[in-house]
Amino acid sequence: MANYDSTHTGATIDSAVSQVTDSTTDFNVDSNTLVVDKSANSVGIGTDSPSQQLDIKQSVVGNLTARVYNESNSNLTDHARILITSGGTSGGDAFLNIGISSGDAYSVGVDNDDSDKFKISKGSALGTDDRFVIDTSGNVGIGNAAPTALLTVGAITTLVTDGTTAVTPEGVNVHITEASKYAMGIKNADASGDGLIIQAGDASDDYALRVENYDSGNDLFVITGGGS
Repeated sequence: MANYDSTHTGATIDSAVSQVTDSTTDFNVDSNTLVVDKSANSVGIGTDSPSQQLDIKQSVVGNLTARVYNESNSNLTDHARILITSGGTSGGDAFLNIGISSGDAYSVGVDNDDSDKFKISKGSALGTDDRFVIDTSGNVGIGNAAPTALLTVGAITTLVTDGTTAVTPEGVNVHITEASKYAMGIKNADASGDGLIIQAGDASDDYALRVENYDSGNDLFVITGGGS
């Protein structure tokens, strides 16, 4: 591999141009500032042995920064964008993998194999350890890869009512799994602030508040929209 820097001119530059179009000889500009590895069809910036199609490395102290900057300041449609796109519905996922060498990593993107949900997952791929999910209908799951309500926290999908009947909660569904602790607390830290307001329909079978025994599903305390 020949190296070409700012001291080379004339015939040497002509030779460099010829080398770029050569199908077998690698090309190196200014001691690894830019490298084309033709055998691997890869480009390296800061490395002469790129391990990916585009490999950017820094071996000295300091920040390594990639910048996408649109200088336009006159048109709201002149965006600065990075596009990450998979080939189609039968292809792979479109995602970023962010991690620490020899440490933990997280993946962020669209899971093509799971109904195009947006996910934040622990690990090198989506769908293996999903921590945060938004499905295409707008439901959000935290610790739940298949949210059934606007917000689903934890793995619960149904609640048992009347001891036997399983229902799917609508709206916000929060599932807390902490033994010997309160599942939830609501506090207004302002000395004159209000606590909690619950609104429901005014029919006798509209529940404003319903407290059940977890094991049996029996009602412990009920307030209906009719006031009883």
